[in-house]
Amino acid sequence: LPYWVWQALPRLFPEEFGGRTDYAAFGFLYEQDHDGQQRDLPIGISRRPYRGIDMVWFNCAICHVGTWRPDAATPRPHLVAAMPANNLDLGRFVRFLLGTAASDPRLKPEALVAKVNEAGADLGFAERLIWTYSVAPAVREGLLERQARLMPLLEEQPPWGPGRVD
Repeated sequence: LPYWVWQALPRLFPEEFGGRTDYAAFGFLYEQDHDGQQRDLPIGISRRPYRGIDMVWFNCAICHVGTWRPDAATPRPHLVAAMPANNLDLGRFVRFLLGTAASDPRLKPEALVAKVNEAGADLGFAERLIWTYSVAPAVREGLLERQARLMPLLEEQPPWGPGRVD
């Protein structure tokens, strides 16, 4: 997904994110920067440019970084590489992305571009045109294509639940 689509989805679908503007609602983990601010992408989400657009998607850490707390009073959990991501509900995220978002009218270009700007992209006139007539339709078409391929398989399975990738 384009980085700015990733950032816009919580604003387009607040009910799926529990009103949050991040992916912690699905159990994604976040690190904090040197100033104690949450990073913009969860652990396990990589960002790289592709054809002039910053893209994001999973890497191994999405499933292979977990947390633990020595006690309930510990404010922030300790992150552990190679530990299972026992709170990540990847199945619910995939069902949201392919089952809900892909065919929802809120993902149409005009609404998406507005939320991309709200997320901080600050697209200029030419960029808005590119996003409206090229990027946003390509995202929607790509998700709908994957929906057609994968949802019949996913509908046959019971929900995975947190910490599982069936």
